[in-house]
Amino acid sequence: MAPPLAARSLFLAGVLGWLVPGLGQAYVGRPGRGLCMGLAIGLLYLGGLALSGFTAVNPRTYELEFVAHALIGGPTALVLQLGPADATGVLLPHLEVARLYCAVAGLLNLVAVCDALGEILAAREEEAERYVPPVEGAAFAPQGEPGVGADADARRPADTPLALPFPLGPGPAEGGA
Repeated sequence: MAPPLAARSLFLAGVLGWLVPGLGQAYVGRPGRGLCMGLAIGLLYLGGLALSGFTAVNPRTYELEFVAHALIGGPTALVLQLGPADATGVLLPHLEVARLYCAVAGLLNLVAVCDALGEILAAREEEAERYVPPVEGAAFAPQGEPGVGADADARRPADTPLALPFPLGPGPAEGGA
């Protein structure tokens, strides 16, 4: 059984999403969204690589764009290992478009990773809002604790008034009965 969403690791979700587009989404329990994002980002990235003859991802030639390419960790590492060793003299007609496709794919992957992390953070925030710490001596407490809450009301005789920590209306000093 998978751990609840709030208990999942932010670090692991980020690393998985960085290595393989969409995998961070799958990790947080959104496999359909992960598949859609992975396909969209992967096809955009592969389209850019195909248009450039696998030369669009080059840290020596396109330093600034490579920052965006590096946002897709696994595929970029693969292209650097398996792609052409030196593509500095290559001028293809669609090279600018290809470089743009790869850079946009990297930035979209950053959005996908942030979305996966946001899912975990939202679940943690929701869980924190639902948690009400028990207060010593309080008349009202979360149900399920022995001797307080619903258990205490069930054992209280019907003619015993419920003690409230605050007055319900004006007291005798304020003109009430």
